[in-house]
Amino acid sequence: MLRSEGHVATDDVVGQVGGARRPEIAGASWRKSSQSTYDGNCVEVGNLQDGLIAVRDTKDREMGPVLIFTHSQWNVFLAATKHGEFDFF
Repeated sequence: MLRSEGHVATDDVVGQVGGARRPEIAGASWRKSSQSTYDGNCVEVGNLQDGLIAVRDTKDREMGPVLIFTHSQWNVFLAATKHGEFDFF
């Protein structure tokens, strides 16, 4: 999703999950931040069997879109988030 210099580049997303990968997504080990509340406005992160990292919205766990990252893409995303790159509001 992000290039190594930290700029958003949607063409770098490994994939969005459609019906073909749903069994793998359902079997992922999902977690959310301990800082999350129970109001349904959270995202969850899951480790997939092939070493990829998936992110989904908790409001639509079953059929909602899932973003897939490689480990290097995930690390760049986390670094950009920690440095406030996505603090738009």
